[in-house]
Amino acid sequence: MLGIPITVDLSWFLVFALVLWSLSRGYLPELRPDAPPLHLWVAGTITALLFFGSVLAHELSHSLVARALGVEVVGITLFVFGGVSTLRGDPGDPWTEIKVASAGPLMSLILAAWFFSFFWMAQGAGPESSLAGTALGYLSGANVVLAVFNLVPGFPLDGGRILRAVWWLRTGSAARATRLATRCGEGIGLALVAWGAYRVVRHGDFGGLWMGLIGLFLRSAARTAGQIHEARAVRDRVTVAAELPRDHPGEGPPAGAPPAG
Repeated sequence: MLGIPITVDLSWFLVFALVLWSLSRGYLPELRPDAPPLHLWVAGTITALLFFGSVLAHELSHSLVARALGVEVVGITLFVFGGVSTLRGDPGDPWTEIKVASAGPLMSLILAAWFFSFFWMAQGAGPESSLAGTALGYLSGANVVLAVFNLVPGFPLDGGRILRAVWWLRTGSAARATRLATRCGEGIGLALVAWGAYRVVRHGDFGGLWMGLIGLFLRSAARTAGQIHEARAVRDRVTVAAELPRDHPGEGPPAGAPPAG
C-alpha cells in the first residue's frame, strides 16, 4: 500500500475474531438490544474492519512521515497486539524521531474526531440509525484510546520514542536517552502486568489477563529494542574506529619509524 509492504501475521486473525465476537455478541447487543442479530453481526464486522483499518492508518502515518524525512521503511506488520512499522535504522536526529513518532497518535486523534462527527450526525438522524451511531461512537473512542496508549512514555511505544528524543536533545547522547526510555518501557510493562493480575485476583475480571499479556509484550519489546540500539551503537563505534587512518596524530609513531629507545 502506497509502496509500503504490509504483512498480516496469523495472530492478527485471532484478535480480529475476538474483537468481532465481543462487538457482535457483547458491546453492540448491550447498547442496542432491539437490533436484529443479523444487523448486529453486520455492524460488528464493519466496525471491526474499520477499527483495524484505523490501526493500519496509524502505522502508515509513521511510515509515510519517515519516508518523507529520508528514513527507509522496511514494511508494516499487523499482529495480535496491533501493528508495527519497521524502519531500517534509526532517525538520524531527535527532531526526526519526534516527527515520526508523533505522526501515529496524531492520525488516531484525527480519525477519532472524524468518526465522532459522523456519530454526532447519526444521533440526530432518527432511531433507524442508532446501531450505526453506536458503532461510530465505539470507533471514535477506540481511536482516542489507541492514541493515548501509544503516547505512554515507555520505549518502544510512540511516547517512549518522543521521551527518548527529548532526552537526546537535553543530554546530546542517544545512548543515554535510549537507556532511559527502555527502562521506562520495562517499568510500565511490569506495572501493566501487576494491574492485570490485580484485576483477575481481586475482581475476577479476566480482561486483566489481556492487560497482563500486553504488559509482558511491552516489557519484552522494550528490552529487545534497547539491546538492538546498544548493538547498533557498538557496531557504529567499531566501524568508525576501523575507518580511522593508522597514522592518526597522537596515536603513536608513524609506520616505518624506528622503535623508541
